[in-house]
Amino acid sequence: MYKLKPMDIPKGKLKIIIQYGFSSKLSDVDNPTKHFVDVLQKFHGFNDRDIYEMNLTKVHVKKGEEFIDYKIEKL
Repeated sequence: MYKLKPMDIPKGKLKIIIQYGFSSKLSDVDNPTKHFVDVLQKFHGFNDRDIYEMNLTKVHVKKGEEFIDYKIEKL
């Protein structure tokens, strides 16, 4: 959680956009999503029942350059 960026989370229906940078092409885009969303809701203080849309993207990166980037928007 120490790498998450503080942000104001809108009230109401939410859309989450997540981009994963995986060094393995075998990584599934959906595997880390539930756990990551649980961390986001704890850190940002929202309830994941308010998520009505989710956009997941994976990109291939070199070993050591892995990342997770995200946005939380009002739907």
